[in-house]
Amino acid sequence: MYTLIFFLLLVAVITPIFGRALGSEISINISIFSLISCFLVSVFVFFEVVYRGFVCEVLIFNWIDFFSVYAPFVLLFDKLSVTMLVLVIFISTLVHIYAWNYMSGDPSILRFFFFLSLFTFFMCLMVISGSLVQFFLA
Repeated sequence: MYTLIFFLLLVAVITPIFGRALGSEISINISIFSLISCFLVSVFVFFEVVYRGFVCEVLIFNWIDFFSVYAPFVLLFDKLSVTMLVLVIFISTLVHIYAWNYMSGDPSILRFFFFLSLFTFFMCLMVISGSLVQFFLA
């Protein structure tokens, strides 16, 4: 469930890339739907972390594992990060919905949604980063 947040954000970034093949409306709808479902999952994670006191650290892969230098790609879900994650995803979802209506006639709407989803992905990645290397790269 914790990695589902990461992969739903990744889907929101990847779908505008294939917008020409899928169609712009379908691509944008998939992107917005993945953000809405990511918000719902993050609310569930919020209640699990805040009210049950469950802190989760998910190791995705290792950036650097060389002798004594160790830099993992870790998603950390504690009270502060989950609270910020819910806030960031909620506001980003509202911005996506507003931008979908506002830019409906624009010919470069897919490029705009790609960059908007990429910005949302890196904001959420920065919020739930578990290492300093990952935080500064996000």
